Amino acid sequence: MRWRYAVTLLVFIGFMAACSLRAAAARPVSESQVVYELAPWTGVAYGATFAAQGVKDLYLLAGTPSAVDVARTRVYYWPITREYQMDWQTERAVAPGKLQILRGGRVIKEVTRTDYILRYPNGPDTLPVELVTGRKAGRVYQSYRKAVQDYLTAVSRHTEAQKAWDDEMARILKRVNESGLPADPKTLSEPPRQPGPPRLFVTAPASGFILNLPAGDYEVHLVDDRGDDVPGTHKKLHLLAPWRTGVGYEIMPEATWTYPFKSDDVDRVIYASGARTFYVQAFQSAQYNVYDYLHLLSQQKPLQGAGTRSGTAWVHGQALKEGVFLELLQNGQVRKRIEYRPYRVIQTPGPALGYNIVEWDPKSQPGTGPTFSAFKVQAVEGDGYSMQLVNADGKVIRGSERHLQSVEPAANGVIYGLAALPMLIGLVIAFRRFSLRPRGAARP
Repeated sequence: MRWRYAVTLLVFIGFMAACSLRAAAARPVSESQVVYELAPWTGVAYGATFAAQGVKDLYLLAGTPSAVDVARTRVYYWPITREYQMDWQTERAVAPGKLQILRGGRVIKEVTRTDYILRYPNGPDTLPVELVTGRKAGRVYQSYRKAVQDYLTAVSRHTEAQKAWDDEMARILKRVNESGLPADPKTLSEPPRQPGPPRLFVTAPASGFILNLPAGDYEVHLVDDRGDDVPGTHKKLHLLAPWRTGVGYEIMPEATWTYPFKSDDVDRVIYASGARTFYVQAFQSAQYNVYDYLHLLSQQKPLQGAGTRSGTAWVHGQALKEGVFLELLQNGQVRKRIEYRPYRVIQTPGPALGYNIVEWDPKSQPGTGPTFSAFKVQAVEGDGYSMQLVNADGKVIRGSERHLQSVEPAANGVIYGLAALPMLIGLVIAFRRFSLRPRGAARP
């Protein structure tokens, strides 16, 4: 019996060794490479991606500033997601030198590194965003740091003032309890007001090459202080321009406001069933090639967007809300001009799990904020309706026109009847065969 246990143990040890060898073989091997770090403007915000040496093409948007840097780090390819990954913790060294831009084999521009920051006036990850460079970037960042420090100081002072106010209220309450006499309201001080954080947000300063080029195809590489090429830095650079521009809409039906749909093309019709209320948000919109735009977002994924070279996609950018109005027209005549307003979604009490959308008012709804802001459109049954955006002077914003089509509610009875028709026909045939069978006939 002992030899059986020995064989089982040897088989188990061999199995575990095979699994370890397989896991070691599947573990990606990293190598030191010179890579391009990119903070490209995407039409919506500034992204973050990188291109390893195996990636030969870089993509940026034309006519807008983007940040590019070159550094040495450890890179490995992750086959599960088919993308390159970086190991900054193991190695990160900025590659010194200047970035040369070539077109037709001729150097047209040489760019040096500069400091830059991203400035968000309305808070982090909230448009608009501004890329600030040079000495101004340092001044903006220092001003932001001072605003944050002032806020922290104000919070500390508020904490002390709140404690003093609580102690004062405790003494007054003790005196009232001991004397039995109410306190004079005129002698009660107001509680200290809590300070609010700064709305402005600024990223930490970074260094890189700021590129802002016209649309077209270029070549790019890094040269050292002696003017020699840095190996591994030669790339093709594609500056993308939109195929078309216009106004894109995100439309939220009142009954399903959490499931908006988009309308980007002036030739597309917006359908509404009967009299419906929906909320409209408008954006500057641009149409790009899908393959190129996906590589702009994720240049570490060389197979990104394979099979989409001929497709296009609309990208929503800056929201259109300040100084614009949405007009509802019928047969070319303006019926209503709608302002951009904030709204709040209020859940109805009870087990019904419903909600109401009301216009948000800080006075009647203190301590709350709007759920969203939009143009409220109340569609009317009938044909000939359309909508468009106009500026404060009443001039129509190009590409904002959309036709509204009212459709009749579906006749559910007819639909269910048609769906049940095959079953009814089958029942009739079965009943007919049963009735024609001779009485007393033996079952097969």
